[in-house]
Amino acid sequence: MADLDVTNDFVAGNLIKSSEVNTNFTDVETYINNGYASTGYIAQIYTGDGFDTSAAANETDEQEHELDLISAATINAYNANYVQIIMVGDVDCHIESTTGGRTGYVQAKIQEKYSGDSYADIMTYSYLAYVYGTTTSYNYSRYISNITYHYALTSTDKANGVYFKLFSKSQSANGGGGNSSYTNKQVIVKLMR
Repeated sequence: MADLDVTNDFVAGNLIKSSEVNTNFTDVETYINNGYASTGYIAQIYTGDGFDTSAAANETDEQEHELDLISAATINAYNANYVQIIMVGDVDCHIESTTGGRTGYVQAKIQEKYSGDSYADIMTYSYLAYVYGTTTSYNYSRYISNITYHYALTSTDKANGVYFKLFSKSQSANGGGGNSSYTNKQVIVKLMR
């Protein structure tokens, strides 16, 4: 985080001018308005359904969504070294099993690229929910998932700007009834120092 520097220093007992105080207030105002006093600069909030998935029995659904470019100018103006991605979504995974061996799952992953490059996984597929059915079971998992991922910006990212792509995958396998789904509620992308 950048340090707060004020233009004028004052010594007890010395006369000060209102213009000097006003200059210091302007320094503080600039510091706050540039986000230096915060815990991060919010680069994007995404509430769309671009990577929502839903899979009924014997189906797999995989979707992706590319977030907006975080430009080199934005990264450097904030003097960012990290990007924090917070993914909040509804996870629903249930199976109805009468013969056993049925499974359902929901997964998420994140990819990154600098502007002009190809995407690569920075967080490989990770399970948000996994259920397994026996011969007489009904298994159910439903909750709000909250993933927080921190990515360290490289010098190439800082020079070119950076993109992130979000994925979800839902599967309900091996027959029987059931459904697995991921529904995005909110993604917050923050630049951090």
